Amino acid sequence: MMTCMCMDSHSDYAPTILRVWLGVIFTLHGWQKIAEFGVENFAGMINALPMANVLAYVVAYGELIAGMLLIFGLFTHWAAKFAVVIGVFAFALVHMSSGFFIQGATYGYEYVVLWTLVAVSLVMTGGGALSLDSMMKDKMMKKSGMN
Repeated sequence: MMTCMCMDSHSDYAPTILRVWLGVIFTLHGWQKIAEFGVENFAGMINALPMANVLAYVVAYGELIAGMLLIFGLFTHWAAKFAVVIGVFAFALVHMSSGFFIQGATYGYEYVVLWTLVAVSLVMTGGGALSLDSMMKDKMMKKSGMN
């Protein structure tokens, strides 16, 4: 069976692309909830949920921090798991009832499912070649003589 040489030499960069873009999305969504909406206003948007005030801060600052961690590829596994949890809850509690498509003021679930699956992929693959996680792992392996 013949494989494409480009797949072998660049396959570790695919998670890097997904990780950085998901990180940008999460950072900007967190920043939007903090700076544009205001966390208190965001809490009002989710007031049907239990402990909406606390949850609003966890989501807003969690998205901001997880997004930055993803951009740099630091603690990628955990930041991506946080994104999966946010995605599952956003799907179930906000987007599912609006149908598949994003249309005008209705927030369908196509987008939230896509980035949740990107996060699942990162949980499974790690952050890729250009991540701080990968660099630290390589440094530790060299230090212990396992390279």
